[in-house]
Amino acid sequence: RRIRNFLFRRRIEMEQRLDKERAKGTGTTDLPIELTQRFAVGPKPDPLVPRPEFEALTELVSGWHRPGRPGIIHVVGERGMGKTTTLDRLMAELGEGARRWSVTDRIVVESELVTGLAATFGLAGSTIDELTQELLDEPPTVIVVDDAHRIFLRRIGGFGAMTRLERLIVATGEHHLWVMSYDSWAWRYLRQRHRR
Repeated sequence: RRIRNFLFRRRIEMEQRLDKERAKGTGTTDLPIELTQRFAVGPKPDPLVPRPEFEALTELVSGWHRPGRPGIIHVVGERGMGKTTTLDRLMAELGEGARRWSVTDRIVVESELVTGLAATFGLAGSTIDELTQELLDEPPTVIVVDDAHRIFLRRIGGFGAMTRLERLIVATGEHHLWVMSYDSWAWRYLRQRHRR
């Protein structure tokens, strides 16, 4: 319903803009009205419509280093709902001080996790403990992990890398803020697993 309202409002705004352009004798009056209604004229809009969730996320990120704040934020949503776009926008707002790891392949064992973290963040450690120490020696920052649901498999032995990553986050959570994105189904599964 919200999308329909948005599209209806956009169409009315476009028609009003076209009417103004016709009155001035400028614009796209040479094109049939069907085409001008289907294609936006002007600058490309922000790909992410401002949402209260994004404002809440930026508020959490801006105050994360205060005492009593957790060192991790989970961004959870269905596939295609804009988690990566939200993280793109967050990274743009944070600037150079933030780091990002977009997990593209399945990671199940610790060695794959260490390789991925070391390569992404330019660390030299070859174990989780060494990476933990290196991260603690660096200035505080925001670390974004996109598609964190790729760091486990629903099978026996499929949680080795995720368990080690969780320990790394707990060890560095007072020094760095971790922002992790998960698909909804994976997040529910992880929560059930932790309740056992």
